[in-house]
Amino acid sequence: MLAYSKNANEVQRKVITNFMEQGQAPADTEIGRVNVNDADDWDLPDKKFYWVNEPHPYFSLDQDTGMLTMRGETQGYVGPLQFRVEDLKNKDSVTAYVTVEVQKITHERVNNAGSIRISGITDLEFINNWNYKVNE
Repeated sequence: MLAYSKNANEVQRKVITNFMEQGQAPADTEIGRVNVNDADDWDLPDKKFYWVNEPHPYFSLDQDTGMLTMRGETQGYVGPLQFRVEDLKNKDSVTAYVTVEVQKITHERVNNAGSIRISGITDLEFINNWNYKVNE
């Protein structure tokens, strides 16, 4: 959700999309952590995470881990959330914006959803171009 770098303190943005079956009110759900994606990524204990404004009624934030949790009553929400991440060791902070989109989907769409499992091939082999004409 946030790419924080002590070397380049720039505002970062992230979009999270959560699909919810219509009529369902799930329990509170962790939707992601405000990341510290930088050279000193290992120093999460040195970071604190805060809401810039008042906490949003549909979401909660763990100040120690940066984990963002969507409350069960959240339905059909689209909007930005703003956070401040402080690096206590380096006495630095950065602002992060997370846009959360909660989309309702029908029961039919859930029933028609599918997935595939691919085995016997590496991720790199899978994304490489394959020439179907010569089977290579």
